[in-house]
Amino acid sequence: MTRIPDHFIFNIESVGTLSSAVLFTEAVKVLKNKCRTFLAELEHVGK
Repeated sequence: MTRIPDHFIFNIESVGTLSSAVLFTEAVKVLKNKCRTFLAELEHVGK
């Protein structure tokens, strides 16, 4: 496996009732919301 810039490989294991695909999708939603919050806060910096 070669490295490709700006690409990531994730290994996700689930031991509960949620599938790995669902866990990944939910994790991405959380990350997107945190990024939106961070960007909104940056808008207020220096004002």
